[in-house]
Amino acid sequence: MVLDCGSWRERLLSLLPHAGVAFSWFLAYRIGGFGAQGSGVYVDPLGDPAGFVGLLADRTSALILGQWTPFPADWAFVIDSGTSAAWGLRFATLTLVVVLAWLFFQVLRRSTLARFYLFGAVLSLVPISAVGPQNRLLFFVGFCSMGLLACLAAGPLDTSRRLAFGGLLVFHLVVAPVAAYVFLDVQNRAARRMEAGAESVPDDAGLERRDLILVNPTDSVYLTTSIVTMRWADGRAAPRRLRVLANGLTDVRIVRVGETELLVEPAGGLFPDPFSRYHRSSERPFRAGDVEELSDLRVEVLEVDPEGGGPSSIRYDFAEPLEAERYVWMVWNGSHYEEWVPPDVGREVMLRSQPGIFE
Repeated sequence: MVLDCGSWRERLLSLLPHAGVAFSWFLAYRIGGFGAQGSGVYVDPLGDPAGFVGLLADRTSALILGQWTPFPADWAFVIDSGTSAAWGLRFATLTLVVVLAWLFFQVLRRSTLARFYLFGAVLSLVPISAVGPQNRLLFFVGFCSMGLLACLAAGPLDTSRRLAFGGLLVFHLVVAPVAAYVFLDVQNRAARRMEAGAESVPDDAGLERRDLILVNPTDSVYLTTSIVTMRWADGRAAPRRLRVLANGLTDVRIVRVGETELLVEPAGGLFPDPFSRYHRSSERPFRAGDVEELSDLRVEVLEVDPEGGGPSSIRYDFAEPLEAERYVWMVWNGSHYEEWVPPDVGREVMLRSQPGIFE
């Protein structure tokens, strides 16, 4: 599309083999039943085009900042769409794009290769926006951005652009490595907390025949599903089932209303932050009266947080009395899980908010 010298018709025809490969992949992808559905983090552009387009502006904004500044795109996970912080992110990105357009305008006019790299960088932003913004997704965007910088360095520059180019070099060669080290350290400490959480689940005899009930983990990925995955990877027994009752980032009130029933009321709702919607998009809201019937558990939504936090009062009806041997009850205390005993019928307990693994 950019580097070839033929007519536009010839250039478009030259893409047909690639289109054939893409279409074959698409058929295999669909027939195989792959794809994301219902997640607030992963969005299928073909299965949910409206939802994908609705997230595109915020996600590309975060990714552009992640590529051209020390601001990690990952931090956008804590920003709700439509808030003042989200609009601030868009404004910062727009300002950055205007500065970059001024900086690269002359080289883009004279260099076909520079236009090729720009085209590649812009197109690469689209598919990776199907995932929550993260710096780890920026390989192709970064590759093309380095090409753009090389084209800029190879040509003549006036004084103002030379200063701006020098600033970018300082950003990428000095500030970015330091920021990357700090960010990797945050990830490393979070990984240690995740491992500590997984290790705190006891290796009871017959664990593979028992159900692990996590009352208040602070996320539905690192402190929950990772437990089973890590145990499988280590060749250790994993619980038969894993159940999560509430998000521990806010206070959780728990009332024992029957031999097999718990009333759970998270103060900030089941989804107090954007990442807590990993498994449930805001486009699929719960409503009071919704019921989910599982093979061993009945879940009823009694109330929904009016601020958009999801269910705020939930009744869990288990298959057996809560003291049954099949259940392993655990609560998150901010650093690891500890065993927990459900209250007596008619009694209630309050679990205070706890920090997550990234805090």
